[in-house]
Amino acid sequence: MNLTITKYPLSNVLRDLAHRGDSRAGQLLELLGYKDLRKGFRWFDRRANNGEVEPELFRAICGLYPEEKAALVSALEETRRIKDREELEKKRKEHSPSLWAETEREPYNFMSYCLARTVKQLSVPRVRLSEDEVAARIKKHCADYSGPEAERFGKVLRYRYEPEYGVCLYYATDGQRVQPESGRC
Repeated sequence: MNLTITKYPLSNVLRDLAHRGDSRAGQLLELLGYKDLRKGFRWFDRRANNGEVEPELFRAICGLYPEEKAALVSALEETRRIKDREELEKKRKEHSPSLWAETEREPYNFMSYCLARTVKQLSVPRVRLSEDEVAARIKKHCADYSGPEAERFGKVLRYRYEPEYGVCLYYATDGQRVQPESGRC
C-alpha cells in the first residue's frame, strides 16, 4: 500500500481513515462496492489521489466516521479551493490574447458564429500587444470592414481586447481605450 502524502487535504484524510486498520475501513470499502478488500484498498488509493469524492459517498463516510466529520468537511473545502486555483491557473496558461469586434448584430446560430469568428476576431500573436499596436490593428480593421460581412453583422460598436484570462480592455472604433459598462469580460 502506498501511503504517500498528496497535495489534496481530502485525499490525505480519506487515506488515513481507510488505512487505520479498524473494522470501519472494511465497511467503507463495502460501501464502495468492494468485497475483496485488497483490491478495494488499491482502487481507493488511486481514487483518493485526485481529491474527488461523490456527495453520496462523502455523506456515507461522514456517517461511518462521525468523530472525523469536522476534519472531513474542512479538508473538502480546502481541496475545493486548491482545485479552483489549479483550474484558474490552467485557464490562464491556455489563454491566448484576442481582439474582437463587437457589432450591432451578433451571430444567431453555429454557422453564423463560425463566419463571425473569421470576420470579427482580429489576428493577434500569442504575445501581449501594446496600446499602440492594439489601436493600429483596430484602425486597420475599421478601414477594411465592409461588404457582405458589414451588412450581415452591422456596424462595429466597439472592440474588446483580452490580453490575459479574465481581463478585458475595451476600445472605441477610433482605437481609443474606453471604460467598460460592466467591468467584467
